[in-house]
Amino acid sequence: MPDQDNPATELISQQSFDAYSARWAEVTNQPDAATLKAVFLDHGKHITGLGFSMTQIAQLVATIGAAYIKVRFLIKPADLLGPAQFSLALFATDLLGARVSSYYKPQKVYTDTSAFVCPSQPGTPTVH
Repeated sequence: MPDQDNPATELISQQSFDAYSARWAEVTNQPDAATLKAVFLDHGKHITGLGFSMTQIAQLVATIGAAYIKVRFLIKPADLLGPAQFSLALFATDLLGARVSSYYKPQKVYTDTSAFVCPSQPGTPTVH
């Protein structure tokens, strides 16, 4: 899957999106919640948020034909960087709900030991 080969990329391939979405559906429909709880950890810390860059948001908003920005919950599979983990994908759709953009993945993972930082006041944590 292309996006696993290059973790720096901002995009998720259709193949990866389908696999990650299917994994989310599979895990959320299991009677045992242990697997679901485990994917909300990043190196043992609880995930409290995911961050997208302003460039990503601007690209989505500027997509020709975009009427809505949608989000899907995903579970990325385990890889060399760590175990399976919760994630999101943002994408633009037209008025009829057809996708008109690439799938964008978060650039930042926030945990219970990190804070959101206000872009206009770097270094100033915000309430989350």
